Amino acid sequence: MKERTNVGARKPRVAVLSTVRLSSQDGLPTGKEARVLEEQFSMAKRYGISMFIFHWDRVSWLKRSIKGYTYISGVEKTGHWVRKTFAFPDVVYNRILSRNIENLSAVKQLLNKFDHDPDIHLFNSRFLDKWEVYEVLANNPLTSGMVPPTRLLSSVDLEGFLDTYSEVFIKPRNNNAGRGIIKVVQKSSNIYFCHAESPSPQWHTCSSFYDLYRQLSTTIKKPGNYMVQTGLDLAKLNGRVFDARAQVQKNGNGQWVFTGITVRVATRNRFVTYDKYSLNKSVSFTKAIAKVTRGAEATKASINTQLQDLYNLVPRVLEKDMGLSLAVLSIDIGIDAHGKVWIIEVSSKSDSFTEKYIKARHLRYLMEYFIYISRNNPQKPPNY
Repeated sequence: MKERTNVGARKPRVAVLSTVRLSSQDGLPTGKEARVLEEQFSMAKRYGISMFIFHWDRVSWLKRSIKGYTYISGVEKTGHWVRKTFAFPDVVYNRILSRNIENLSAVKQLLNKFDHDPDIHLFNSRFLDKWEVYEVLANNPLTSGMVPPTRLLSSVDLEGFLDTYSEVFIKPRNNNAGRGIIKVVQKSSNIYFCHAESPSPQWHTCSSFYDLYRQLSTTIKKPGNYMVQTGLDLAKLNGRVFDARAQVQKNGNGQWVFTGITVRVATRNRFVTYDKYSLNKSVSFTKAIAKVTRGAEATKASINTQLQDLYNLVPRVLEKDMGLSLAVLSIDIGIDAHGKVWIIEVSSKSDSFTEKYIKARHLRYLMEYFIYISRNNPQKPPNY
């Protein structure tokens, strides 16, 4: 284990590795991601944390300095960005939001150097691959029952899944927000499939499995980059599919805690709930569960117990079995018509929540964790 110098009483220094967009006019951060970061900077100031953001190609290892940006907050939510050169930080939080950028060899090398620097703690070091997440969770007895049956896509496994489950999903291993998902349904002698990203739900009919795989092959060029997963009979709100996004993160003691959960409802006849097609109307998780369980207290209690197990076990299992330093995870959760809780997806690049109470809790835990890892030498993930 690498040894780190002690920060002592000085301000913790935190750097956020970002893909934030820069304005064409003044070259300073702008857009949605910049607004999210402004909130983090304002909170960091309250906690006495020195914070800046930077792009991957602005690091000088010779000088141990980084060219980046900090946000100077003013009164009544006013403030401005400033371009500066900073000394190396105590903490690097990887918030690269593009898989293509993170997969660049220079970026991988940079992250690896940060990870092995004795004076820097890097966390959430990379995107998670859906297949590797499934393998870890499915092969651990503590979490194996939380994930639906899944295989890497092949003609043999797709045909076998359709014969067994009748309804399956084909998912890219390295996409998010529902991009690239295909639903396949077998009914009688016909097979139907539909792309999640169609402007309007459009089902294609295939008369045989051979015909299905031939048509899918026009879109799926590398089957090994996809998974086939059994369909879930998800509970519905007013006839619409819904799922929930929960966030877990580490607190000021380095312990995993639950941050919050929000419900996402698909528009009618759609099978994904990502933002482009989801309903704007907010539904609280408590109300959603009360509605789908029709007040059955035993079912509600069972769902809550399953969720607590999920929040407690999943981050610890992933961190330990994958050998990664993680601190913030979002978990997409489905609840089927029988009250069974399923993990749909786990992401290390958690989206920001619009709910004020979740956002406030997230920022508080994040700042407290920054301070904790700046002033301590966190051990490897403990056995669970």
